[in-house]
Amino acid sequence: MKHERTVLYVDFSIGFGGSSKSLALTLRGLPEVRKLMVTTQKPDLVRALFGDIPSWSFRRLINYRTRARLQSFMERNRLLRPFRTLALKAYAGVDWIVTVANTFRLWLMIQRHHVDIVHMNNGFIPAEAILAARAARVPVIVHMRGIVSEKNARTLTPYMQDVDVVISVSDAAGYNLRGVLPDDRLLTVYDPVDTAEATSALAERDQVRSELGAGSEDILVGIFGRIVEWKGQREFVQAMLEAMQRNPRLLGVIVGDVSDGPKSYLAEVRSLIEASPFADRFVLTGYREDVARLYAALDIAVHASTLPEPFGMVIPEAMAAGVPVIATDAGGPREIVNHGVDGLRVPPGDVAAMAAAILELSVDPDRRRRMGERGQAVVFRRFTIEHNADSVRRVYESLLSDRPEVVPTFETVGGSGAGG
Repeated sequence: MKHERTVLYVDFSIGFGGSSKSLALTLRGLPEVRKLMVTTQKPDLVRALFGDIPSWSFRRLINYRTRARLQSFMERNRLLRPFRTLALKAYAGVDWIVTVANTFRLWLMIQRHHVDIVHMNNGFIPAEAILAARAARVPVIVHMRGIVSEKNARTLTPYMQDVDVVISVSDAAGYNLRGVLPDDRLLTVYDPVDTAEATSALAERDQVRSELGAGSEDILVGIFGRIVEWKGQREFVQAMLEAMQRNPRLLGVIVGDVSDGPKSYLAEVRSLIEASPFADRFVLTGYREDVARLYAALDIAVHASTLPEPFGMVIPEAMAAGVPVIATDAGGPREIVNHGVDGLRVPPGDVAAMAAAILELSVDPDRRRRMGERGQAVVFRRFTIEHNADSVRRVYESLLSDRPEVVPTFETVGGSGAGG
């Protein structure tokens, strides 16, 4: 860009997740942009991720999580069920008031800070960000980090005239928007990986393995992510238990906590482990900030999501450490993992196939090494911070060109690079 531009980022996510982390990495690669942020995240997490970027708290009390909790509470209590509709209508009324107030608040912020672009980090929510941007006549970018169903994609049609560009984190994430949104306003930009952090952590491999209680002969197999049902920790444990019967050298590592998920699922995963004869062959680390060190300690990384993953950040993060990956064959992972070359893909929810893949790699260290090296090369070619930030920068430059009458045309950045 020829001169500093101001971008207001709207981060409407609760609890630690890949969307906020990915945004933080992107912003690191855009030093020339003046950044402002409104976010639903807690202040300590905002500081950890975004440092000294000026940030304002946003929708902390009335948000998608509180609505889900209210709905669940009304369903669980039989005496309250007759009042469910009334309670949800009351909530909707409050939500409408909050929407109007926040739209005005965001409009004032855009005017006061001379914002040039509003960049929404979590799809088409919250609506007030789009409304405020349009009232202020500044471009709006929607970062699509989830997979929209074909049915829901059609409901987004009213928003399309008010959104200038949709950036999807994979071709899979943007697929159902094709035909709803003009092709020249939809592009794919893959999420970035901190490759420098990944490679520097390799020096601590032996130390971290020791911290996890792993000996030189143990084969560490890890899964990373929020402990929620669709992330597949249960299926991972089931597959590991099946594989351990044939290879007792396997050691399972589960990294993450419940975040915005129910604690009952974590309890189920723990019970499954404790009831098995291999309870001492699992390590549950809880939430960790030093995930790069943990990736570096692994021999195999597993992505086990039972639903199509929009991207699957854990996959290129593990690959950046030279670790071969077993990933479920749906959504974004299909575009990252080249089956049989830099990893393996298995059907979602197929415990037997996952167990077979774990066993297949566990007995062949040379194959693990070759896959790891190829995967690392892929990450350094396609998923760096610099590559990601350059793609986003080009979107900004197109929207802020000196010829606003010219409609910007975008090409898919990255594309489907995995075959098999």
